[in-house]
Amino acid sequence: MTAIVAGDPFWSRAGAARMGCVAGETTVRLALHSLSYPGPGARRGLRGPRDPVAAADSVGASLGGGTRVRKERSRVTDAPVTVHEIPIVSLDDPRYQHMARRIVFPESDRAKGGQFFPAYTGFSIPDHTVDVSFLYSFRREPTAGFDRHLRTEEMFVPLEGDFVVPLAACRNPDDPEEQPTPEDFVAARVRQGEAIILRSNVWHNGGWPVDPERGVRYLDILSGHRAGSGHQGRVDHIVKRFPGGAAIIPDWRGLA
Repeated sequence: MTAIVAGDPFWSRAGAARMGCVAGETTVRLALHSLSYPGPGARRGLRGPRDPVAAADSVGASLGGGTRVRKERSRVTDAPVTVHEIPIVSLDDPRYQHMARRIVFPESDRAKGGQFFPAYTGFSIPDHTVDVSFLYSFRREPTAGFDRHLRTEEMFVPLEGDFVVPLAACRNPDDPEEQPTPEDFVAARVRQGEAIILRSNVWHNGGWPVDPERGVRYLDILSGHRAGSGHQGRVDHIVKRFPGGAAIIPDWRGLA
């Protein structure tokens, strides 16, 4: 039996639609709701995978190329295991770029308040390209613009900081003129280290950071940010704004 371990040397219009507001808007405060979900493993009482390797009982000599080998015993079967320590490399090295890409996201610029990078990168699955957009924001102003996706779900993954996102179910998904009202919306907190998946035909935008001093940085993952020259031209998007100068903002008193 052989195992390996790592070596131990150890917005543009899009921005306005997601975060913008205009002077003289009527602001509606949103109730904050929890989207806590224990996950399938927690519901079934499952435990994570076990480490199959016990502590080393001896260390072997180095092999060619600097690979080290040591003998251990499996914690599962108690059988001998030959462990090969593999080198840790940089994906910036051209020799390894055929295997994976390293993505570096832009730094946050407080002077700009926030910025949205649609389809900053992406990856392919059969018959589709999944776009990975990036957003950062320090803004907590009222907002009036929203979008929904007719056929695709969307994942928000905070990299740094918590944020609150507005959500409203579309009453008539087949109607392209469907228009949400401020009273349709609630707001949900998304914590760093978690993620949420928005179902199709849910009105939303980029939300607000919980801590405006720290701001928020997060990934927006879906299929449909790449096509078109403007937000209205993007695949699977319908964009609307409240009429009559209305806007919404979370009722921060309900933050938990």
